[in-house]
Amino acid sequence: MEITIVANTTTTPKRVNIMKKCIDKLSWITFILPLILFTSNVNAHTSEEQEPNNIVVGSRTLSDSERAQLATERELSCEDGEEYDIPNVKAKFSAFKEFYQLHYSAFHHMIAAAIDGSSIELEDGSIWSLKYTSDMFSVLGWQARDSIVIEQYDYRGVEYKIINQTRNQYVTTTPTLGPVYEGIHTHWVVSKDSFFGTIQLEDGSEWETFSSSNIASWQPNDTVVIGAYSWGSLYNTILININLLDYARVKLKWAK
Repeated sequence: MEITIVANTTTTPKRVNIMKKCIDKLSWITFILPLILFTSNVNAHTSEEQEPNNIVVGSRTLSDSERAQLATERELSCEDGEEYDIPNVKAKFSAFKEFYQLHYSAFHHMIAAAIDGSSIELEDGSIWSLKYTSDMFSVLGWQARDSIVIEQYDYRGVEYKIINQTRNQYVTTTPTLGPVYEGIHTHWVVSKDSFFGTIQLEDGSEWETFSSSNIASWQPNDTVVIGAYSWGSLYNTILININLLDYARVKLKWAK
């Protein structure tokens, strides 16, 4: 006796609808899951690539007494009377001066600005925050091809003027994020000679300081941004030490 089992292939319309919905959901998940995984992977790589290791500003900052002593020395060490009341006199004129004899590394350009103009980023990755809200509108009109020079604003070494030579404008700033660590536009101290008051940078350039006491706290691997000191001085350059948030007046002795 042969028994034949016949499967019931009939399904109700309700069951068919449920099955279709399940298949549709499964297809959607099958499509979207690889996309999510791919996007996450891209974002992870992008995050790693777009978050370089920047130098922390003031990671080894000077004490208030050290900073005050250096500021006093700078005021007293006038070179043939060339020092001026920097905030009141130099701020009025140096934005419109040409810096012909500077080392090429003293010239910078902006690569980005905050949407409200409150800060700007330079080619070395450093970020400088504006002190005055009245300057923010000017920054929004700056362009990447503009020639930028940095000068000290006061003797304490905390605030600096970013001078846009192309547009004859300047803004008062404070560095809030240092350059990218060992970036292609980043400079750092390789060695110093406290006796002769000289500093050598990673690019082989050697600089003589106006006063060796200004580099007493400097160390190898300190990151520097090269700026300008005008008014006809032989020491027409400043090295801004990002780690100490301080600067030293220097002149170029040797460059490759």
